[in-house]
Amino acid sequence: MNLKKIIPATVLMGVVTFSMNAQAKTEAKALFDQNYPGNTTACTVCHISANGKPLTAYGTGYVGAGGQKAGTLAAIKKVEELDPDFDTINNGLEIRSGTDPNSPDTITGALGTSTEASGDVLVQGSSVGTVTVTALTDAYSELGLTLASGQEILSNVKVSFLVGNLDPLTITYAKDSPSGTVKVHEVTGLGSVNTVSATSSSSGSVTFTPTVTNLTIAIEHTPAVQATDSGGGGCLTDSLSAPLTLLFTMLTLGFFARKRD
Repeated sequence: MNLKKIIPATVLMGVVTFSMNAQAKTEAKALFDQNYPGNTTACTVCHISANGKPLTAYGTGYVGAGGQKAGTLAAIKKVEELDPDFDTINNGLEIRSGTDPNSPDTITGALGTSTEASGDVLVQGSSVGTVTVTALTDAYSELGLTLASGQEILSNVKVSFLVGNLDPLTITYAKDSPSGTVKVHEVTGLGSVNTVSATSSSSGSVTFTPTVTNLTIAIEHTPAVQATDSGGGGCLTDSLSAPLTLLFTMLTLGFFARKRD
């Protein structure tokens, strides 16, 4: 057995496998981040360990939806409606609200379900009652709101609920995220509106302090320009992937040069 040939070949195979996995993970996380801008979710949402195994409940659903290691945007979108931890909050909403889709989280609040394309809305607070989500056709005629130029109502819905106190509330939409200038309008009657200050997180939640306990709100924001590329980021950074690719190339050239000699 010629160890001088076997050892370089073994090292080469290991580097090739590691480099390919690193690139695939980077691409997959970049697509995930493209679909959920500003999310705080780690790569462990899909797989428990760094080598990609074993899969989590979310990861199993992703693969079942046709997801590939290098990332499949259609599969990421397809599993948004799944609820692998059975806490009634689907994957998309959990990721946007910063909770773990693989673990039933204790969330103080209420989920408003919607049959509209806008999807569900999660209202988190210390004393939130039943949440109702209703589609809006025209903000002015239905709520008495006059929007500034270039502004629109987030997801084109109004959200109604009762609260027991005036503690801060955090609202997350399943299929939309606020951007630009964000305002929360409390509609207390047609033409009677309280506009309250709000802060929005990078992952898409909006936090504000209500001024009334019987709430119908609409969130005004500036629609974001859709990104045309996936951007960077990933389980392994691009700065690490590039040296791995270079190392793989150098080892390959050295291996075949040694073989020819």
